[in-house]
Amino acid sequence: MQVIKQEILDAVGGKFLQGDSFRMLHRKKMDGTVCSQETDDPAMVVTRVANAWVYHCHRCHCSGSIGDTSLHPGQTRARIEALKKIPVNKVTEKVDLPRDFLAMRDKVDHDPVPWEAYHWLWRYQLHQDDILRYKIGWSEIYKRVIIPIYEFAHMGDAIAKKLVGWVGRDVQQLTKLQRKVKRVPKYLTRAKKGRRRYFMTMGDTDTVVICEDCLSAIKVNLATGYCAVALLNTDVGDDLLRWLRGRKVFLWLDGDMLSKSIKMVDKMRQLGLDAKRLFTTKDPKDYNSVYIMDVVREGERRGDETRQMRPLSDIRPTF
Repeated sequence: MQVIKQEILDAVGGKFLQGDSFRMLHRKKMDGTVCSQETDDPAMVVTRVANAWVYHCHRCHCSGSIGDTSLHPGQTRARIEALKKIPVNKVTEKVDLPRDFLAMRDKVDHDPVPWEAYHWLWRYQLHQDDILRYKIGWSEIYKRVIIPIYEFAHMGDAIAKKLVGWVGRDVQQLTKLQRKVKRVPKYLTRAKKGRRRYFMTMGDTDTVVICEDCLSAIKVNLATGYCAVALLNTDVGDDLLRWLRGRKVFLWLDGDMLSKSIKMVDKMRQLGLDAKRLFTTKDPKDYNSVYIMDVVREGERRGDETRQMRPLSDIRPTF
């Protein structure tokens, strides 16, 4: 237990705000044994809450909390009393984009958004119209590309959307070791308190493709027209399972998550869902639209495969 706590404290560095979460590598279980020696997948999710850090490993299900010792008892009591004076709806419900959020538009010389932010989106073949459609922006405070998470609702003939969180992606070209040393996680997530939130695109909801990250969901939606959901981690919550009832579901994670994909699809089938898995060595965001469409079509035609999907055309992926 002490080893896990020290790893988390070394990673967080005490610089995140309440509600932020990120993923990190998890090496040791609570009993001291190795969690995984076969992959570098950052399966430990750490979330900053009031006066504590909450952690959970999606691989070995090790979980717990770490009190924030940077505050002495007097400061802690003062913070609790201050929170009690704030209306409950503002504490638990309100989520805003970073106060310096800046929408990313056509790159011009006087644009304060750094070139690296645009380059990260362009390298995955996202065009300017796509960036505006999903209201992707930049935060100088966080120094990250900000992807808003909306919850959609049908109101008569109109579709309303409500902001329920956002995902911040660091665009520095750092290796996993450099991120660990500098304590710079690749992703930060902020969402409303309560039930799990997912990044979801508008589209044909009769067929749903579940991915791991936001850009993969966007690429799948643009290529197929299907509703695509980003888990923002590697777990499907009960609320999402309930929403998936009566729909055709494809789970598409990268090659490192094959074992996890099989277990998740088996779980969904046991609950009566029409679920299949798609398997490629990379996430969907690393492929072009033709390849994505071919993989989904072949998944519909052939069903599950434990090897990489062979596309119907000879179009190669673009990395």
